[in-house]
Amino acid sequence: MNHLLFTMPLIGLATLAAAEGPFTDHGVGAKVAECRGVVTTRTADGRNLVIANSLDLGPTGWLLVTDIDSGQSAQHFYPSEVPQSAPYGSLMSGNGRFYTAQGPVLTEFDPATAQFTYTGRPALTSCYLSFTQDLDGTIWAGGCGAIHLVSFNPTTRETKDHGVMDPGEQYLSYLATDDKGWVYCGIGTARQNIVAYDPKTGEKRQLVDEAQRALGTATVYPTADGKACGIFGGKTLRLY
Repeated sequence: MNHLLFTMPLIGLATLAAAEGPFTDHGVGAKVAECRGVVTTRTADGRNLVIANSLDLGPTGWLLVTDIDSGQSAQHFYPSEVPQSAPYGSLMSGNGRFYTAQGPVLTEFDPATAQFTYTGRPALTSCYLSFTQDLDGTIWAGGCGAIHLVSFNPTTRETKDHGVMDPGEQYLSYLATDDKGWVYCGIGTARQNIVAYDPKTGEKRQLVDEAQRALGTATVYPTADGKACGIFGGKTLRLY
């Protein structure tokens, strides 16, 4: 114990010496932020807008909204209780709202009023990688870490955690829906998988045989006929 008490001040002196050494902190090299995805929209009053997801090292995240017609851009900061975290997926929905996430916090932004109209944590996941909207207008998001599938109803404002789609994987990277209401999940990256989920009953179906689950991420996407497609290991599935 005496030896420990004796060496602790020496550690402090060593740290101080390093701070006063030959290196100089010249500050931030360039005052710029990282762009994390861009969408476009037209508001009901005819304004043409570009919305950019942004990321810097500040405590509070923000969206950059540019009015194409006027050439004016504005930062719109998230509420102060939402700590900044890297956004990944995003969605410009048919209801005119923009959906993304700050880490585990799902957000809804109304470009017409430049207001954040929803923030919430519907599941124990670290962030959200994928978004889609079904024919009923429900917003779906796929998580990372514990890959929860969650939904947000813009009309009722209800969120729901539909559970983990694959207990062994960590990336729910793609989402699609069909006109029967099923949700399809493209999953990876260690052992790719496609899982079909029926929100009406809670049924989950794994569509990739265990023996075919190779390294990588399966993809899913909607098709114009109201169905969906899934791709894994060089194979294409029609999902319905």
